Amino acid sequence: AGWDQRDWRWRGHGVRYAVAGEGPPVVLVHGFGASHRQWRRNIPVLAAAGYRVYAVDLLGFGASDKPEGYAYTMEGWRDLLLDFIAECAGGEAPVVVGNSIGSLAALMVGAALRDDVRGLVLCNCAGGMNNKAASDDWRIRLAAPLLALIDLVLTTRPLAEPLFDRFRSKENIARVLGNVYGNQESVDEELVDLIHAPSNDEGALDAFVSILMGPPGPRPEQLVPEVTAPVLLLWGADDPFTPVDGPVGQYFLDLAERREGVEFNLLPGVGHCPHDDRPEEVHKVLLPWLEQVTAAD
Repeated sequence: AGWDQRDWRWRGHGVRYAVAGEGPPVVLVHGFGASHRQWRRNIPVLAAAGYRVYAVDLLGFGASDKPEGYAYTMEGWRDLLLDFIAECAGGEAPVVVGNSIGSLAALMVGAALRDDVRGLVLCNCAGGMNNKAASDDWRIRLAAPLLALIDLVLTTRPLAEPLFDRFRSKENIARVLGNVYGNQESVDEELVDLIHAPSNDEGALDAFVSILMGPPGPRPEQLVPEVTAPVLLLWGADDPFTPVDGPVGQYFLDLAERREGVEFNLLPGVGHCPHDDRPEEVHKVLLPWLEQVTAAD
């Protein structure tokens, strides 16, 4: 696959991660429903460019454990990443790259470590762990009655199971990905499988319910004032989940105009997962930026 897979114990739980290359550390953090395997088109390129690349499966996703009764929170994933960086990532200040809720987790790491990260790369950053954070987006307000009904269904086990089974069917995953990716050629069998396979694991339904029902965590605008590292934003212009004209997209667009060290790149024809959707467009911007922030010291 072009990388080694390793297992790490975190607070008694198994965490899977991939590692490749040598050089300054770059830590990759996936989004909802994904895993380290969604960085399949990026890990080899970053390793070849002279970086030590780590890609973690967050607890509840991929090949990491899905513990029974575990309450998933953004803070829990932040703590996992902080411990991972300290124990597994060579003790050197990393660049942390995230997608969606992985971007929000990366931002939380940046706020906690401050000068001990070299940079943050946020690909279509989420406003929270779930849509409970997006109450200031009219699209979410409009859907509020439906979302309340879904919450009720999710808390009722006999109703939640068939909903989850329908959600995680390969046909549905392919359809959803088709809507959130701009480049349809990137929606291949491997992508569908890397999202579908972990959904068969024991604890996958509980993780799904806990993440959708849990506290949304801090909003980006609460975290950014604590961040001291340079920030690169890569935003798919055709993202239906975190649209550039939504509150989070607009916040970061404005931030780049008024704060030094924040760069915003809008990627036309790209959806919610730019790194896998059109990786060559991402690498075109990411590689020169990485060179700049890792050479700074």
